Formats: sequence, C-alpha cells, structure tokens
Amino acid sequence: MMTRKDYIAVSNILSDYAEVMPPEEYLDICRDFAKYMAKDNDRFDGVRFLDACGLTVPQSTLLWHNTVDEVVTAKVFPPIT
Repeated sequence: MMTRKDYIAVSNILSDYAEVMPPEEYLDICRDFAKYMAKDNDRFDGVRFLDACGLTVPQSTLLWHNTVDEVVTAKVFPPIT
C-alpha cells in the first residue's frame, strides 16, 4: 500500500511536468495516478492529490468518490471513465 509520503513524491514529480506537457495530457496523467491511488487506499484524498499536482479546483465544484474511482465535477473536469 502506498502512503502519504508516496503520494507527495508522485505529486512533486508530476508537478515538474505541468509546464512542459499539454494541459489535457497533464490532467489525464494526474487523474490516472489519482484513480490508481484511490484503488490502492480507500483513505486516499483525491482532491488533495490533484491540488498538490497544481490542479486546484474549488471544493464546492468537486466531489471525490473513492468507491467508484472517479472525479466528478460540475464544470471543471469530465468524469473519469
């Protein structure tokens, strides 16, 4: 099982690529990691992870559902499929 230390390390690594990757690809890779981590640990905080990756989303527009492994938003991100 991954731990908080691992989540921080991954978000730091991903953040280094935020400026050199096309935005849509960066979003996709961050969400893929978040989806994997949510499966690995039911206490994983996807909102916090995406925020650490530089994808800050207003809390009022985002719900994280670890049970179905998807990020659902009103207007910000489409659902993960």
